[in-house]
Amino acid sequence: MKLPHLTTEEQQQFENGVAQVNGQSMNWTALGIVAAFLKLYPKTTFAELKEAFPDSINPSGPRAPKTIFKPYSERNFGVVHSEAEIISEFEKAGLPLSGVFFQKEDEKFVTADGVKVIVNRLWETNDTETGNSDLQQLVNHVVKYGIVVNKFEARNPFNRGSYSIDILNPALFNKISNGLPEIKPNVQEKIVEKKVIPVWVWILLALLGLAILLWFLGFFKQEPQVIEKEKIVVQTDTIVKEVTKTDTVFIEQIQALESQFNSVQFKAGSADIPEAAKYALYDLAKIFDKNPALNIKVEGHTSKEGDANFNKKLSENRAKSVVDFLVSKGVSIERLSFEGFGSSKPIDTENLDKNRRTEFTIIEK
Repeated sequence: MKLPHLTTEEQQQFENGVAQVNGQSMNWTALGIVAAFLKLYPKTTFAELKEAFPDSINPSGPRAPKTIFKPYSERNFGVVHSEAEIISEFEKAGLPLSGVFFQKEDEKFVTADGVKVIVNRLWETNDTETGNSDLQQLVNHVVKYGIVVNKFEARNPFNRGSYSIDILNPALFNKISNGLPEIKPNVQEKIVEKKVIPVWVWILLALLGLAILLWFLGFFKQEPQVIEKEKIVVQTDTIVKEVTKTDTVFIEQIQALESQFNSVQFKAGSADIPEAAKYALYDLAKIFDKNPALNIKVEGHTSKEGDANFNKKLSENRAKSVVDFLVSKGVSIERLSFEGFGSSKPIDTENLDKNRRTEFTIIEK
């Protein structure tokens, strides 16, 4: 599959990821990866999709299910398949489709050339044939397409799984997904008319060459004039403080993650971080890794309901929970601080939900 032409700067951004998949469980992460790919490359045909996701990524399913294809055919279990082909093959073998592929309509995809595809939902951490993690092979494989995968947490076995897709670089996403043409050098063909150089031009060139030779030999050199100038020294007691500025790209990403984190509310009276809000903190920890100069103060705020002292302590505990989570993901405690303000700093007197928030403030040390 041919990728779009990118500048050197865009290529570096591309390698850091254009789209990020957050999934619950291995199979939902795989489904999210395929969804992210087709979101980023909406003009992909079925042949290009199979080229991008070769069957060799997932050689076989777990034990018994791996015989669904073998010995009925020699193909590997794979990632994505044409629904029509799979239905035909399974009917010939007298095998059921349930539990083997994602079958709900909102779990299927249609390629640019109209082929409906389904995604395999059987993945092994220790493949029965290769011994490798099938999903990890898929995760490593899609990095070259600008897709990265966040750490996923196991879902409740009695609930339907889910995935979400975050666009990490909107500008690059729009360029790729809109299918902008490859940038090629603007080469124009020139017709050069061959002309005879007049004699006087040769004479002029000869005289110029002679003048240059004489200059090198010192005929035109003059003794340098020494002009004494008063040396003025300006003394100042101004103290210059070196300030390390945080990259504006990281600032924008942190602001977006703050908004994403606050979109999931804490439970009333609780400082436990909601599971859905942890995705934003995973990404924030990655930003710390990429920006060694980054230091952040986590500030907790509540609405005005209830006892003021209780709210202040609750906001402090929530801010501390965020710091503790980031430390557990490898961020140094020296780069973090926290404070709880309770309901003392409201931002909206009408909408109390907006006052229940956690703010990530960049601190320059």
